[in-house]
Amino acid sequence: MSALQFFVLTLPKQTQKPPIVDGIVVATGGQARLEEGLQLLVNKTAPLLLLTGVGEGITKQMIAQSLVLTGDQDKILSCCVTLEFQALDTPGNAIAAKNWSQTNDIQTLLLVTSDYHMPRAALEFTTAMPDRQIIAHPIIAPDLKGKSWYSDWQIARLYSREFLKYSFRRIQLIF
Repeated sequence: MSALQFFVLTLPKQTQKPPIVDGIVVATGGQARLEEGLQLLVNKTAPLLLLTGVGEGITKQMIAQSLVLTGDQDKILSCCVTLEFQALDTPGNAIAAKNWSQTNDIQTLLLVTSDYHMPRAALEFTTAMPDRQIIAHPIIAPDLKGKSWYSDWQIARLYSREFLKYSFRRIQLIF
């Protein structure tokens, strides 16, 4: 078995019911992440959510208009979601989450990102916040569900690129 195969076969799976935490962090960039984060807030998994890596000029109203939100999700977006605009990459997301967690006295974070991105994101977050508990909540993008990654070149390329980024970052942290 190759290292890439092992990486893909051991991607984290979404748990049915995540634990109650102090805050949720959603890293932008993938399908269904924000919707899942908002639903977790509605379900009272946490009282606050940070959406990190938001494009400059994006507002909560624009997000609400682009998503089909329930009434509860719309209320939650207005009151309990913080938009963060500075992060440009995964290490930036981790630093933004660290600052947000310190400001809001958050000790346990539920990290919401795509399953293929979770190994690297969790590595960055635990490196930036060794004093915080980071709990993975991976999302499987709707267009990846049920597909064989090795027979679809676009999915294979996505997984290969993420595997290389993860591997490179692990090597950086060792040295």
